[in-house]
Amino acid sequence: MTSPILTLAFSLAATVPSAAIGWGVARLGEPLVKTPRLKSALWSGALALPLLSAVAVPLWRSAPLQAPAPEPVAATGRVTAHFTAVTVHTAAPAWGGLVEPLALGLTGVALAGSALALGVLALRQLRLLRLVRAATPEEGALARFVAAKAEAQDLPPPAVKLSDTATTAVLAGLRHPCIILPRALTVLPEEALHWICAHELAHLRRGDNAWLLLDRLMGALLWFNPFVLAALARRADVRETLCDAAVLRGAGPDQRRRYAATLLQALRLSGAGAPSTAFIRNTGASHAMRLKAIVSPPSTPARSARVAVFALAGAAILSSLAVSGSIAHRLSDTASLADLAAADEGASGAKGAPTQADVAFRVVLTKAGERVATPVVVGKFGQEMKVEIPNLMRVAMSAQRPGQDGKSFTSARMAVFHDGAW
Repeated sequence: MTSPILTLAFSLAATVPSAAIGWGVARLGEPLVKTPRLKSALWSGALALPLLSAVAVPLWRSAPLQAPAPEPVAATGRVTAHFTAVTVHTAAPAWGGLVEPLALGLTGVALAGSALALGVLALRQLRLLRLVRAATPEEGALARFVAAKAEAQDLPPPAVKLSDTATTAVLAGLRHPCIILPRALTVLPEEALHWICAHELAHLRRGDNAWLLLDRLMGALLWFNPFVLAALARRADVRETLCDAAVLRGAGPDQRRRYAATLLQALRLSGAGAPSTAFIRNTGASHAMRLKAIVSPPSTPARSARVAVFALAGAAILSSLAVSGSIAHRLSDTASLADLAAADEGASGAKGAPTQADVAFRVVLTKAGERVATPVVVGKFGQEMKVEIPNLMRVAMSAQRPGQDGKSFTSARMAVFHDGAW
């Protein structure tokens, strides 16, 4: 039986190529879809692939072994036996004994890093909670604007609070969200503050306060995966353009220019050391992408472009599943023959199985079309291997060493226990 640590190590390893596939497909598809909504869906799908692979590896590894051929290898009376070689070693690899210790070490590093990242995330959330508690409510015209805007969108109106220590405008809280504004930002024109609060309301309508927390959890757990971190950052950029688009829906060119001017003003304040707002991020690429989308909103992509993106997405899913299957197969190959024998020792009665074995068989026993046992038997080439299920059946088999053509000959004999006798 493969150890849980080895399974976890292979599952974590599977996230890297799957995330690379998702990141590459999303980068290829992003220029085709154009609109922020489709871009967000594209990056969300890219981030789903590593999670799919991480789950698929142990599921595929634990899937029941199917009979190797439609015809039974040995049959007597009502009991049928199918068997196939699970592992064949003509010479054990020199590094085979290092696989599990290496997996243990790398998994330990990954888990330690995740624990550290989760701890940092918890401290940030605690600091945000303290900031919210220390902030003072804003009960003037800005709070009334936010309440009216929220009511128009069928949203529960969030409180607006001013903070002396906050360095960014932020939507905080899950159950009772509120908009935190640095007090220094109140020097901005009233319209600019309205744009900022409308942007935060767009985040609230999309549920981004919860999605952002989930993204941070994913980044903490998969901190070692650069493709996941890059995809998370890109999705965060697209999330901002989505909120810009929501705020500017139906806006004319003049309003768009004023909104862009607000963004540029916030950037200048940030560069001068003043607090920056939540509607700016720290990457120049994000600023350029947002300004372009604000001033020149993208058109709906052509049907052919959407079909191409769906084709890319399908290819990415199939490729990710293929990677998971390959890694699951490698995981099976790294399982030792001794562990395979021990896993079914109680059912098979195969005591004292040799630890330096050449070949292992998993025998699938069926009775009246239903599987009744799946014991494992191990041994050496040219020697008879036996497995017995008490009061059910005995199977004896032997295998020859593969020839130059890679083929080997296997024979089997079977006896069934019936009416108290063999």
